[in-house]
Amino acid sequence: MLPFKRILWPTDFSDASHAGLTAAIELATQFQSELLIVHVTAGIPRPSWALQFYSDPEVYELEIHDYEIALGNATRRKLNDLVDRMAPKELEIKQIVASGDAPTEIVRVADEEGVDLITITTHGLSGWRHLVHGSVTEKVLRLANCPVLTIRPPHDSKKEG
Repeated sequence: MLPFKRILWPTDFSDASHAGLTAAIELATQFQSELLIVHVTAGIPRPSWALQFYSDPEVYELEIHDYEIALGNATRRKLNDLVDRMAPKELEIKQIVASGDAPTEIVRVADEEGVDLITITTHGLSGWRHLVHGSVTEKVLRLANCPVLTIRPPHDSKKEG
């Protein structure tokens, strides 16, 4: 298991997730590992009832396809900006954009890339928020085939309410 050669850090671009990046960078630097940074965009639903609003179903698919390409490009720009701002230049980094169910895609990428460790931030949702939003971290913990390091972001009582 040690040393970790490939470390995966999934991000949703939230401030809370940056605590996980800090830990992932420290580990990758310590073990001279490759750092894989992954963002998963939500899949675009294609309900059959929507086709009734389009005289040509190909136009519907074309519009969704164009949106997915634009979303992927915007995500890659955000990843590039994040790496430029926060990651040391000497660190080997691979950026990956996936689409679909976040926990499933994170684990799929980890498996395909031969990742030794997933470093993921918990958002600490509780009560109805946890019930409604679920927990990507919990699902990754259940599905992952490699160790998962969970990082809790610094507590900020001003943001709670």
